[in-house]
Amino acid sequence: MRLFVIFLTFMFIQLSAGQAQDNRIEFNDQQLFLSGSNIAWVNFATDIGPSETDFDQFEQIFKTVHRNRGNTMRLWLHTNGANTPAFNENGMVTGPGEGTIEDLEKILDLAWKNEVGLMLCLWSFDMLRESFGNEITDRSRQLLTDSATTASYINNALIPMVDSLKGHPAIQSWEIFNEPEGMSKEFGWRDITGPRSNRVSMNAIQRFVNRTAGAIHRTDSAAKVTNGTWSFKAATDINDNTNYYRDDRLIEAGGDSLGTLDFYCVHYYTWAGTELSPFHHTKSHWQLDKPLVVAEFHPTDMFGVSADDLFKTLYRNGYAGALSWSWTDNNSSAWSTVEGNMRYLWNNHREDVNLLGIAGDPPNVTLTSPANRSEFPADTSITLESEADDPEGEVVKVKFMVGDTLLSEITSPPYSYTWENIPEGNHRIKAVATDDSSLTAESETSIIIVGSVSQTLYEAENATTSGSNVTVEDDQSASGGSYVFMNSETGTIEWTINGMPQDGKYDISFGYSIPEGWGNKTQNLTVNDSGEQEIVFENSGGEWLEKTLNVSLN
Repeated sequence: MRLFVIFLTFMFIQLSAGQAQDNRIEFNDQQLFLSGSNIAWVNFATDIGPSETDFDQFEQIFKTVHRNRGNTMRLWLHTNGANTPAFNENGMVTGPGEGTIEDLEKILDLAWKNEVGLMLCLWSFDMLRESFGNEITDRSRQLLTDSATTASYINNALIPMVDSLKGHPAIQSWEIFNEPEGMSKEFGWRDITGPRSNRVSMNAIQRFVNRTAGAIHRTDSAAKVTNGTWSFKAATDINDNTNYYRDDRLIEAGGDSLGTLDFYCVHYYTWAGTELSPFHHTKSHWQLDKPLVVAEFHPTDMFGVSADDLFKTLYRNGYAGALSWSWTDNNSSAWSTVEGNMRYLWNNHREDVNLLGIAGDPPNVTLTSPANRSEFPADTSITLESEADDPEGEVVKVKFMVGDTLLSEITSPPYSYTWENIPEGNHRIKAVATDDSSLTAESETSIIIVGSVSQTLYEAENATTSGSNVTVEDDQSASGGSYVFMNSETGTIEWTINGMPQDGKYDISFGYSIPEGWGNKTQNLTVNDSGEQEIVFENSGGEWLEKTLNVSLN
C-alpha cells in the first residue's frame, strides 16, 4: 500500500501558563492530578488490625501501579468496623485496635517505596449493611448518632492514628466515608441497609464528617481531608440537587470550624446517565468551590466515551483526579484498560502526574538510527540502533518496535538490530527500554520511508478557519511564506482532502511553531467529524517542528 503524507503548517501558542489551582491536589508540595485506582481492599475490612495482613499482595499492587506510572490508590480502613477500631461491650471505642497503626504504617511504607500515595478511607456505608448482623450495625448506628460515642472514636482511635502517622509522605489524604448516602434516610439503599428506620439522617452523617475532619485538621495541620460522595445528587447545588458537604452546611451540622473538606470526591456509575456524568460535563458545570476528584468509576465505555479515554476525558474536563474501581473487582482485561489510561497521562501530561518519591524514574532511551523521515530504496535492509541507560540501576532490555509489532528484544548493549525484507511504505519505529525496577520508557518515534511514497502539502493559510483571533500572518520561514496564528480558546482549521487512492492508515505531519516561553499547546484532531484525537504540541522555542500522527482516511 502506498502511503499518503500530508504536511499541515500552522502556529499554536499557549493560552495560559499552567493548569488552574482548582484542577490539582496539593500533595507533598506538588500540584498533582491524581491518577490511579481503588485497591480498595485485599481482604475486606481486615487489612489492618488484629488479623493477618497480606503485605506481599499490597506490594505487588503498588509495583504494578508504579510500573504504569500511576500516583494514587484509595484504601479502605475500618470499612464496616468489624475488625477495627476496638469497641467495648457498651459500644464505646477504646482504641484503634491491636496492630492497626503498625499495619497501616507498613502499607504506607510499601506504597511510598513505589511512589504511590494513598487516600485513606475510614468508613463505608457497609457499617449499616444488614447482612453483617446486628452487632455491627447497632454499634455503628450508635457511633454515628451518639455524640459521646463519636467522641470516643475521635479521641481513642482517630487522633492516635493521625498523630502517629502524620508526616508520612505516602498519605495523600484522609477520607471520612465511602458513599455514606447509601445508609441515609434520604438516599439509602433498602436492599443493603434495610428499611428507612434502620438508617441515619444526612444531618448525622454531616455531623460525623464535620467532627472527624476537624479532629484530623487539629491533629495534623498539613493533612488533607475529603469524603467519597456516591453521586452528584449529594455533591452539587445545581438542578435541585444538594451539596451536603459544603463548608457552611458541615459546620452548621457539627459546630467545628475546622471540620471542612479540602477537596471533593464524587463517584460515578452508568445508572446516573449522562446528566450526572463527569465524563459528559466539565468540572465547572457543577459550580463547586474546591478541586474535585472522580474517585470511583468502572473502566468501561461511558455513553460514547471510550474506556481507553476515561482518564484523558476527566483530565481535559478540569477534574483533579481519576481513580477507577477497583483492583480487587476488575478482571484482567479491565485492569489492562486502567494501565493504559495511567500510561497515557504519564506520556502526555507527565508534569501533572509525576509524584516525586524514592523509587526513581524510568530509564532513558533514544533511537539513534535511523533518523526521523529517513528515506530508503525498496528491498533494503536497515540497521536500528538505540542508546539506553538508567541513572539509578541498569537497563535489562531494549525492544525495537514497528508500530505495535515487536521486531527484536536485546538484553545487553550494543542495542542494535538489522531489519530485513521491509515492505514499501511509511513505518513508525521506536525503542522501548526496561530497567531493573520494571519501569519502562519509550523513545521518540522515527518515521522511515521505504520505496516510493507520495506526499502532498496542504497549507493552513489555504484552509477554512473559524474562531476569534485566528489570523493568517506572513513569515518567510514557514513552508508557504505564511502561517495561521491561533490566539483564542476556540478555533478550527479545516482541510478537505480529495482523491485518496484507497481506504487505510496514513501519516499526517503537522508543521508548527510555538514562541519561546509559551509552554506546550494541546489541540484536538477530528477526521470526518469523528474519532477525536488529542495532540500535545511541545514548545519549539520559536523553531518550526513536525508532529506526525497515523490516522484512518477513506
